[in-house]
Amino acid sequence: ERWFFHVVQPFFRTVLNSTMLEEADISTEQLFGLYRWAAIVVSSNSYELGDDRYQGMVPMWDMVNHASSSNLTNVKLAYNTESARFEMVATRPVGKGEQL
Repeated sequence: ERWFFHVVQPFFRTVLNSTMLEEADISTEQLFGLYRWAAIVVSSNSYELGDDRYQGMVPMWDMVNHASSSNLTNVKLAYNTESARFEMVATRPVGKGEQL
């Protein structure tokens, strides 16, 4: 909540003039609700990448590694700094036809 009032709300006031907020008829409480929703969506759909220095949202990544046990997962997401790309890296041998 503190972050919202000290960072988020002033940001919106700077980027969107007060007239735009008034025309949109968004109260502080509604804006706070939207902020909470967005924070939950981002935090529940973001992943630590590579050496855990980075965190980001990766489309479709949540479609892999749905396993009931960590010893069943067979790939991890890594960020290759040389190629500036995300890579799926096998954590164990993956058999032909085996799901990732």
